[in-house]
Amino acid sequence: LWMIAGMSLTVAAVIHFARADTGMAELRIREAKARAIGDGVARLLLRDRAMTQYSLEEPATQSEKQLKDGDDDEGPHKTFSKTYRFANGWEVTATLRPSSGFVSLNDGTREEFIMIFSGLGNIKESLAAEIADGALSYRTDFSGFRYTEELLSIPGASRIAYDAVKGFVHPYRSGALLASDAPQALRELSDSVSVYG
Repeated sequence: LWMIAGMSLTVAAVIHFARADTGMAELRIREAKARAIGDGVARLLLRDRAMTQYSLEEPATQSEKQLKDGDDDEGPHKTFSKTYRFANGWEVTATLRPSSGFVSLNDGTREEFIMIFSGLGNIKESLAAEIADGALSYRTDFSGFRYTEELLSIPGASRIAYDAVKGFVHPYRSGALLASDAPQALRELSDSVSVYG
């Protein structure tokens, strides 16, 4: 009888771990699908943005194509958005913004780093200043940032703060931040700092 009970517990444990493994496999599959859709949408958005200059349609008939934040502007400072619908029911809205609408890790100023870490990362301004100084030191000591994840190696930069700012920074050299090109949250933060700071 004890042997049957022990075997039952062993079977129950195997089933439990198999469910956990199945759940992790399903999570990895969903992550891979999301990554593939994200890559595909990014490429479609770049293609569609390039094709707008060759479009013969009148702007009023381009219902899917939405040009925002400077419809009258020509050149690189246009923000382009489009919604894509896929056969599996997924609907993705993507927005293409100029790199000048984000804080460059390699060109950003100390004030911009303090602004994003204190305003978006919700950390104290004194710690944001330490992180800003660390970022400036890092980019001179290691010949610049190559990935946004390198922010995590700066003393004081927590994972929570990084997750809050990672969508608003990039490692490319694009010059100073232009608030007019920035996403809404960064634009509002930039405006409030320039007004009150």
